Amino acid sequence: MKRILAMILALCLMVSLCAGCSSTATEDGPVTITIWHDKEDEVAAALQAELDKLAPDIVVKLERKDGLTEALKMVGNDPKAAPDMYFFAHDKLGVYAEMGILAPITDFLDASVFEEYIPMTVEAATYKGEIYQLPLYFETLLYMYNRRYMSDDEVPKTTEELYQYMQETTVGGHYGFVEQHSTAYYSAGWIHAFDGYLINEEGQRFIDEVGTRDVVSAAEIAQTGSYSWLVVDQAMVDASSVIQGYIKKGFTVTGETYEELGKAMGVDEAAFAETMKTWNGYVEAKNDPDFGRTSFANPLDTAPYYAIKVTAGVHHTMGGLTINTNTEVLKEDGTVIPGLFAAGEVTGGVHGANRLGGNAVADFTVFGRIAGKAASDYAA
Repeated sequence: MKRILAMILALCLMVSLCAGCSSTATEDGPVTITIWHDKEDEVAAALQAELDKLAPDIVVKLERKDGLTEALKMVGNDPKAAPDMYFFAHDKLGVYAEMGILAPITDFLDASVFEEYIPMTVEAATYKGEIYQLPLYFETLLYMYNRRYMSDDEVPKTTEELYQYMQETTVGGHYGFVEQHSTAYYSAGWIHAFDGYLINEEGQRFIDEVGTRDVVSAAEIAQTGSYSWLVVDQAMVDASSVIQGYIKKGFTVTGETYEELGKAMGVDEAAFAETMKTWNGYVEAKNDPDFGRTSFANPLDTAPYYAIKVTAGVHHTMGGLTINTNTEVLKEDGTVIPGLFAAGEVTGGVHGANRLGGNAVADFTVFGRIAGKAASDYAA
């Protein structure tokens, strides 16, 4: 909601400034401003409704472009085809500025306006000394660490320090990972690193939580409501400033006892309490006879207890077109379709039945390059 509000306010500001500048109008008709974007329909609808209300004398047309980068490159600065404004990340700023597509935003806004912004967001919108974009929001990396193994003063403060730490502490090719995720809570880190586990609507475990992602996701989707609860205790909270942050933001429910937490979760209290006691026994014995889990850290026996609702998310497509090693798309009979090449998630079979984390990058990088060269050779 904050992101949408920021967009609305920025848009209203820019629309009011752009009216009478490069936008179009008939002699007796209203000013029309065209804005290209690649946002979700819900976001666009909210923006459109607010703009219609706040700027009734200006016609603002929000046009969604799935291939926004290429669309802008195609139209260039043609006044008949190019938009008046656009929503997009700052990483193409230099390209558009060199092509002459963008005008410095200081042509419409006094530079003093940017004194209210976080300096790094203005810097990101600057190219060769000119500010080209009005910052709407920014995203940061989330660094999760276990205080059992790293003190607070050892936490890397920059990306460069993080890379240096990874290089210095990598042993046998194994090192930590950074996960970028847009949802409120990503559960894998707490399951694997802190020994959390999943509970269904009935207050029971239902899977080896550290199994492969396809197996765990399928099991979670099969539960009542297609979600589960990730449970942690106070010892885990004390070891993680991130979990503390989620508690402060209200993402969790809590209880001083297993029964109280079960009640807050809305699950069978007795069944949940029995599940917790059983799990703690498995941790002590280092043996999970129910689901065969083999990784154990500490029992969840330090009150109070916390739970957060999680569910599976789609972030990779396994199936797709069949290709050969030259990235040529194959028919069902295995013969090549001349001139058709594919790479990345549109293809299937590259990863087998399950994908290892990070391998998709190698997939689209390697086969993308092969596909590009093969298509170029074919067209020559």
